[in-house]
Amino acid sequence: MKRSIIAGLLVLVAFARPGPARAADLEAVRRDVLDALAFIANAGVIGHGPVEVRPEADGSFVVEVRDLRYTPGAMRAELGTLALRLAAPDAEHYEIRELQLPASFAVVGPEGTRSTVVLGSQSFTGTFSKRSMTWTAVDAAYGDVSVTAPSGAPSAALGALRMRASSTEDAAEETEVAVEYGADRLSIVTPAGRFDLGDAELKGTAKGDPARMISLATTFSADLQRLAELQQRVAPAQPTPEQLQPLLPFFRQLLAAYPAISAEVRVHGLAWSETDGTPVWSMTEAGYPLEIIYAPDGTTTISTGFDFSGLTVQAALPALTPGTSAAFMPRSLALHVTVERIPATQLLDILFAPFLERWPTPEEMTQVQAMLGPAVIRLLSEAGTKVKLSRSHLELGDTRIEFEGVQHVDETAAVKTTGDYLVEIRGLDKLIDAVAKEPMFSGGLSPVLAILLAMSDRQLGADGAPVDRYHWVLLPTGRVMLNGKEFSTSLAPRPN
Repeated sequence: MKRSIIAGLLVLVAFARPGPARAADLEAVRRDVLDALAFIANAGVIGHGPVEVRPEADGSFVVEVRDLRYTPGAMRAELGTLALRLAAPDAEHYEIRELQLPASFAVVGPEGTRSTVVLGSQSFTGTFSKRSMTWTAVDAAYGDVSVTAPSGAPSAALGALRMRASSTEDAAEETEVAVEYGADRLSIVTPAGRFDLGDAELKGTAKGDPARMISLATTFSADLQRLAELQQRVAPAQPTPEQLQPLLPFFRQLLAAYPAISAEVRVHGLAWSETDGTPVWSMTEAGYPLEIIYAPDGTTTISTGFDFSGLTVQAALPALTPGTSAAFMPRSLALHVTVERIPATQLLDILFAPFLERWPTPEEMTQVQAMLGPAVIRLLSEAGTKVKLSRSHLELGDTRIEFEGVQHVDETAAVKTTGDYLVEIRGLDKLIDAVAKEPMFSGGLSPVLAILLAMSDRQLGADGAPVDRYHWVLLPTGRVMLNGKEFSTSLAPRPN
């Protein structure tokens, strides 16, 4: 019985030894890791030492990347040894079962100052595509992160950092990428004071052509490296054609590779305080949305904006009478702008063309600017480009101003544009009363507000409170209409 058990163990040991095929697998994994690192290194931000691979009993591999360095710009993060455990479910992907950074590592600033980053906890799993050199799935979390800096330099602490990403990958179809980042309890201490952030979240999606996305990433990373080397060698006062030439095809490919991109950053619980803990200001929430749509006809639509709410300044505003600050405090602001039908590829051609041979002299630059203006206006007008303002408002104390409208580019118009805007003000009377009580503003601002009230088309809102409306129209002739009446003769330039 014992002999049979021993014989069985000897057979298992014999088969467990890495034979020629196993050694080839190890070398293939090592080569794939080096290829991925080289791909990132083309952007000039990654450096590393030896890469070692060893097999695990369950068929996975443990990879250690020694002396890993991350060098964006003048900063350098000395990460040390990166350890990951991975498996190859098929010929195109790696399943990352674990990825570990050192529990602490050093970050060297531009002036040689060294800070220490500590990761209290960390977890990382994901799937990596060898074909596209990108992650098709990521689930990562880091907790109790701190940055300890030398005396006098900023230090930071972060309660939690989360990252999730997923993408569909099919060479014949559209690829969709979704990402989500989250951060909780961030605090940054500087010699000037302390910044606190309750939580932050970034969500985004991108749809694109897989083949173009891969080509774009490959060529642009190489271009970045070449431009960085050129900048170090030449460092010209003005961009050179050699620097600009790769950018034009890159931007063209970018538009085609990612026809739909959307993202939004939203943060809560922002605050700034003095070094002694005295509150200076706080904000409940702020956000920044972005959407880019590239249409089949070659035009692009960009929607963006920002908003914030719950702004409170604990200290009285300088030079204001105590107790009146709240009336002039912008409690919330939202601005959302959409630019539709931008002929992006044609616009790039026009803007780049004068600089691809050589950078113009100051005298030639004046001629270039004089030429570009009319050419751009003509192109935008023919494409039907317009700017829309929507869901926008400003709250000052008890006064709320809402505005929306649209502006068209029109080459035939007297001022090359036409527009239609609506502004509605609720609580204008309260703002007028507050200004009248504030000596700093009453002299110059009170007459302006009185004129504003006189021009208003006052109506009653749904709540019975007065709403002052201002409907502005810019006609093709250059004339400006306000609430159906002529406000100015014309904005058109007068002939010499």
